[in-house]
Amino acid sequence: TQEDIAELSDLSLADLLDMEVTSVSKSAQPLSKSPAAIFVVTQDDIQRAGARSIPEALRLVPGIEVAQINRNRWAVTARGFNSVFASKMLVLMDGRTLYTPLFSGTFWNQQTTPVENIDRIEVIRGPGATLWGANAVNGIINIITKKAEDTLGGRVKTIVGSNNIEGVFTYGTKVGEDAHLRVYGQYFDRDDYVDANNKDTNADWNMAQFGFRLDMLLSSVDELTVQGDVYNGNAEQTIDISDPTSPNLANVLNDTIALAGANLNAKWTHKVSDTQDLTLRIYVDRTERTDGLFKDTRNTYDLDFQHRFALSDSHQVIWGLGYRYISDDIDGGFQIFAAPSDRQYQIFNAFVKDEISLVENELKLIVGSKFSHNDFSGFEIQPSVRLIWTPAAEHTVWIAASRAVETPQRAPQDLTLRVAPVDLGGGPIIPLILANQYAQSIDMLAFEAGYRVRPLENLSFDIALFYNDYDNLATDDILGPSIIGGIPFLVAINDNKAKGESWGVEVAAQWRPVESIKLSASYSFIDVSIHDAGSTDPQFNSAEGASPSHRVVFRANWDITEDLQFNTTLYWTDNIRSRDIPSFFRVDLQIRWQVLENLEAAIGVRNLLDDRHPEFTGTFGRRSSEIERTAYFWLDFTF
Repeated sequence: TQEDIAELSDLSLADLLDMEVTSVSKSAQPLSKSPAAIFVVTQDDIQRAGARSIPEALRLVPGIEVAQINRNRWAVTARGFNSVFASKMLVLMDGRTLYTPLFSGTFWNQQTTPVENIDRIEVIRGPGATLWGANAVNGIINIITKKAEDTLGGRVKTIVGSNNIEGVFTYGTKVGEDAHLRVYGQYFDRDDYVDANNKDTNADWNMAQFGFRLDMLLSSVDELTVQGDVYNGNAEQTIDISDPTSPNLANVLNDTIALAGANLNAKWTHKVSDTQDLTLRIYVDRTERTDGLFKDTRNTYDLDFQHRFALSDSHQVIWGLGYRYISDDIDGGFQIFAAPSDRQYQIFNAFVKDEISLVENELKLIVGSKFSHNDFSGFEIQPSVRLIWTPAAEHTVWIAASRAVETPQRAPQDLTLRVAPVDLGGGPIIPLILANQYAQSIDMLAFEAGYRVRPLENLSFDIALFYNDYDNLATDDILGPSIIGGIPFLVAINDNKAKGESWGVEVAAQWRPVESIKLSASYSFIDVSIHDAGSTDPQFNSAEGASPSHRVVFRANWDITEDLQFNTTLYWTDNIRSRDIPSFFRVDLQIRWQVLENLEAAIGVRNLLDDRHPEFTGTFGRRSSEIERTAYFWLDFTF
């Protein structure tokens, strides 16, 4: 309700730092006492920033790079290595994985839950594989939706923008004595942006999605949550493709991606005591993605069990088991060819985490490991050790060392790619990238340290430093030119012949000079260095300049009166050298007015100072857009 949002806006810094998070240790703990670089985006943050998608909300997080490629595509990563197919982030929503094993990344244009249903987004920069497993390499994005009992009543929200229209409906009700149900529906239609020549880039995007969440209290110690979603939509794209029938071996494909899927997720929690509980989660997820290059149909079945208990007042243990079965079918063609076209593969995993209090309420040691087996790379061990020191309530220091492994991908093992032709001086030639069944998992050793301090009641700082050492980084090794069927090809093969390091610092601060004003700022710096390990890939070190070295976010939220808010967000992003993207400065403004007790209105503008700017370029011939200035207006009615 609007009252809930107002109450969250009034939280003190101490309340925000004491907010319980679950992503670091799979059990609730205060954010200020979490031994990891964690940042929480609340529902209030999302609304004040005017974000209408998950990637837009993630722009607020220090250390997270969000670059919009066109109207329906984003490149999202933490701590470097950004690309259209960024592959080192574990993305979850209520325990369900959102990234695809096709390339170990996330199709963000297929993740469109209404932002109004999100309670918070917990983001960990750095590895979290001890608890969460493979792909939690550079970070974890854990999206947690609201409980059904927190959304009682009806809500209709209509958003009209300079190039989009959107509607959201939710209704929550009590069913029975101890159960609550929420149903929702969402539809949006967003027009494309233009390119540097002011031409449309054929990237329109529309989606309809419906779903529900049922929370039941089965007994005084048992809770059950069942939720599901179904969606269908289209995302347009323009791709430069190889065409052996064309004189220059090239053509342009104006295409529409058909997006569809459904999922069902159930979680049972049994509370044995205040120090012991059991959790069982099971979900099924079906996704379909069809375009002019290939069709990807995928079914995922996942089972996860967790047990938390205390050996003593100073010794807590969490352990768990998991199993995932994936069945997919990839129907390709000349551009993308899969062999085999269909696969069934399994992932088994177990984890244990031991939390020991060395000095009561002051010094704590956390050790643990994830053990997993998959059909691509076999058995993997991902250990971690963390130490957290709290000498006083206002000070927290933590250090950590971890090993993490990227989820083995279907693409380098099974997919042969023919991409847009290049001219190396002898005329156009089509790059042919061969699959490699011996491709290895990318692994990383990470060393981190952090310090949180609240020197004043209304002022806090959070500092994190990191150094990552990567091995088996992906390369496309050149084998040489070849004539196949009269067509000139430049043949390469997927391999893992690069190593690398990255280091950086992330600083976040919050200050409330008066109760009605909240100021937030963050600064992120990263440096990436890639080394050749016998590769013939001419671009083996392209990741060195794939992310901006410096990034700044500043937010000012002013509650002018009880019914009127003024919000502004400023972003400065350094240039992206390897993609020839200049630095840009973006200013977003918003005014929200509580017109009536059950009616809110808002008006806002994004990218106020610039009519448009580029943020990223496509990969494998995909055309990109320049991100335009846009305005929006919304009416939010509750009943």
